[in-house]
Amino acid sequence: MHCFAMGLIWGMYKDMALVTSFRYMEDGTFNTADEEELEISEDAGIGLVHPSELDVELIAAWKEQLSDYEVTQPFEQLDRTIYTHEPEEENAYEITRFEGKVINGLSLLGKMTSFGWYKGSVEDAGFYYTFYREDEALGIGAELSFEGLPVGYENEDTTIGKLKFYKAGTVKRDSYVYDTVKKENGIKIKDLPKRYFSEIIYQMTKALASAREE
Repeated sequence: MHCFAMGLIWGMYKDMALVTSFRYMEDGTFNTADEEELEISEDAGIGLVHPSELDVELIAAWKEQLSDYEVTQPFEQLDRTIYTHEPEEENAYEITRFEGKVINGLSLLGKMTSFGWYKGSVEDAGFYYTFYREDEALGIGAELSFEGLPVGYENEDTTIGKLKFYKAGTVKRDSYVYDTVKKENGIKIKDLPKRYFSEIIYQMTKALASAREE
């Protein structure tokens, strides 16, 4: 774990906002991108930095430091693709950029569950029509709709629908529960944290990599 932590860029957060980024050094100290020792505030939160929280110059500085120390990151962090919303999407409650893509249901199920998404309510004839995930700390939920798949028989094609964002905990889900995301509980794209939005679109892009246009 010690070596794993040294290859990553960490952040000191207050009120969920990044204050500064740092790296854990071999001697147990914390260094900034300028290689100055950093004192961690007792009331600060610590978490992994997302590249969307750093500017281009700071990302370059961190890459240079890692290269100087011959450190290879244990997973894609600084080079992770950053996704942003389009101007026409910012006042919307849903994303349609994936709508109409066709993908094998088993592939979709495997990818979505690997990213921490869950099946939505199972409805008539054992079909489900959504995947969802909720981040309780942020109070945000995301729901991807699709044409529908029968539980246990997902090895057929399905067509992707809309990706919606809403207040976590406002949609009831269970067998034969038909609750939906309502507009009054929706969250506009422009109000989503940049880091959160980027990661959700990253997951969708990965999950639908094998999809084809309808």
